[in-house]
Amino acid sequence: MKKEEVYEILNQAYFSEDCHEKELLENLPRLLRRTRLFVDVGASLGQYTKLASHCMREGRIVAIEADPIRYEELVRNAGIWSRETGAVIEPLFAAVGSEAGETTFYTTNSNVSGGLFPHAVKTQVEWSEIRVPSVTLDRLFSDAMPDFVKADIEGAEMRMLKGAKRILERGLTVFLMEIHPWADPVAGTREDITEFMRGYGYRRVAFFKHVLFLPFGMVYLREKLTAGARKYLR
Repeated sequence: MKKEEVYEILNQAYFSEDCHEKELLENLPRLLRRTRLFVDVGASLGQYTKLASHCMREGRIVAIEADPIRYEELVRNAGIWSRETGAVIEPLFAAVGSEAGETTFYTTNSNVSGGLFPHAVKTQVEWSEIRVPSVTLDRLFSDAMPDFVKADIEGAEMRMLKGAKRILERGLTVFLMEIHPWADPVAGTREDITEFMRGYGYRRVAFFKHVLFLPFGMVYLREKLTAGARKYLR
């Protein structure tokens, strides 16, 4: 598939009036009001990055994407949104995992998302192996603590979390994840994620077909929930 075709399909999915994950996006801003550092892991063309930039105005957003086609468009979009909102948007071409360096990434050269390993998809695709930079959240944010991490990385969530142990130990960061049904051949199943996060003092809350992991001791978020946002957590 030509990249122009990929962009056409994904722009319709992410930025149209009836966009993908519309209900979640409509309710997420109430959880971002005090966010100063937002990390978009698996940013694609930047659907969540765009929302965060309008919520956070003058905040810092790090948008991470490992697919070259998607990253190219993400960079263009980030420049536009940054000028519109004043937010600092930093696109980063990399995969997020448990180790820094370089890793194999599987692309589909289509609107179907790639990932750190091939996974079941509804349509037939051809998986292509490429090498991309690999980063960990702990190393990437060694001098700053993210307030909010959104992750949609096609089943590699546990790898990301294993590279974020220092962040998890601090208990200051909210994680919003789409946890996919397939098991990671290296890092385990989605059930393992909940147990792993519980070990760091996080509780799991369903949020519009995604999962929020909330630190038990996060005072400001507890205040948000008691003030009325709780009804949106389901």
